[in-house]
Parts: sequence; structure tokens; C-alpha cells
Amino acid sequence: KHCPKSIQQSMVFMSEHTAKELLARAEHALGTDRPQILESLRKNGNLLARMPENLRADKEVVLAAVRQCGSALEFAMDPLRSDRELAFEAVKQSGDALGILQD
Repeated sequence: KHCPKSIQQSMVFMSEHTAKELLARAEHALGTDRPQILESLRKNGNLLARMPENLRADKEVVLAAVRQCGSALEFAMDPLRSDRELAFEAVKQSGDALGILQD
């Protein structure tokens, strides 16, 4: 059986709302403290795309993101995109991250 359309629409709305809430938290965290940034990335690794360069060049920050979403590695600054530990974690989380890795 399929979910009724109204339930599907509610689920999509809730997913979008949750993502927006997480993004708002991450943006707020940029002005506060590191633990909040890491917590936000552990919930949604793709938030790394919205982070400033200094955070995308921070190995601990990128690691939190790729452990949640392997493909978030694409948002890391270049030197970290070829880091072995980050590459391993990214591929472990998602095989799709193989296409992002640099030589």
C-alpha cells in the first residue's frame, strides 16, 4: 500500500522544516561556539556547504560532516579533500564519495 498523498505532503514538509531548522541552528552556531557547529554537522553533514572557508578547512569540522554524509566531502577545502582519514570516513559512510576524492 502507498501512503495517502496528504501524509506524503506532510512528511515532505516536516523534512524541509527540519532541514531549515538545522540550517538556522548551524548559522546561529557560527556566531557562538564550536560544539554547536559540530552538533549541527552531525545531524546534517551537508550544512558544511554553508560554512565559511575557515571551517571547511578544519579537519574536525569536516570529519563531523562526512561521518553523517559522505558526499559532504565535496564541500571541504581542497587540502582536506585528499586527506586519507576523511576519505576513508566519507567512503565508509557513502560509496558515492568515491567520485569526490582527489588524487
